[in-house]
Amino acid sequence: MNAFGEDLKNFLEMHPYKTADIGSVKYRYILTGETGRTTVVAFNGLEMQEMWIKYAEELSDEYRFLIIEYPQEISTNAGQAKCLHALMKKLGIEKPVLCGASDGGVHAQFYARAYPDDVSGLILMTTVSLNSEYVRKARKAAGAMSLLNFKIKHTKYENIRERLVGIAEGYMNDETDEEKAYGHSFFEAVTVPESYRDKYLHSMALLKDMLGQKDFTTGDFSRFDGKVLLLHPEKDIFSKNDQEALTELFSRPEVHTMTGGHIAFVVRYPEYIALIREFLKRLPHT
Repeated sequence: MNAFGEDLKNFLEMHPYKTADIGSVKYRYILTGETGRTTVVAFNGLEMQEMWIKYAEELSDEYRFLIIEYPQEISTNAGQAKCLHALMKKLGIEKPVLCGASDGGVHAQFYARAYPDDVSGLILMTTVSLNSEYVRKARKAAGAMSLLNFKIKHTKYENIRERLVGIAEGYMNDETDEEKAYGHSFFEAVTVPESYRDKYLHSMALLKDMLGQKDFTTGDFSRFDGKVLLLHPEKDIFSKNDQEALTELFSRPEVHTMTGGHIAFVVRYPEYIALIREFLKRLPHT
């Protein structure tokens, strides 16, 4: 495996960011693949959209793949969904398949609830829903977020970065030494610019908004009968009960248990991509 930073550099040379004006928002995105194909739209966790580069590379032979950077001006999930919906209309993307990981999986659920008629299917990995015990505990602890954000904002960035990388590396379980090294290089690469501090704080604002929203229900996703792929890591940061609570929201989802921990989808991407490719082939519109 190359270091992730090398993979990212090569990817951006081939697929540089583009910018679209959505009202007063400058929306940064990368869109791979040929026009006319089914589009997969990726929702990232902790505003680390770089996590999707291998998926964009591998799947763009048959599909289009949209990587997005959440606009910093918008601090609500409803606002993010509305702005993304406008971006996709501008890009001519109709009825995409949504793909979300970690808190990006919850962002994808928000979008699907807001625009169910404009979505063809859902791919959710290493994530939960708002009806989980994990979220219930987070809601109880939400009052401490302001103090934590204050510390992050006013602490030397290198100290913050070291702390964030250390926490993230604890998400790896059962990966090989080579995979762990790749995971380390991933976190090192995406947190290099000090501007990531603002992205992280923005992700916390979206999380706070998320915790204040009503839980999702089965009725929110009734249009996705048989059109959902769920990939649950064996040793995720989310419990089996939390994973089951997510699964129960959907009618006839395709469910797979994956080896590894919370970021296995980054370091073991071939296994995930293979399942995603087969799922996309079976969707009615493909």
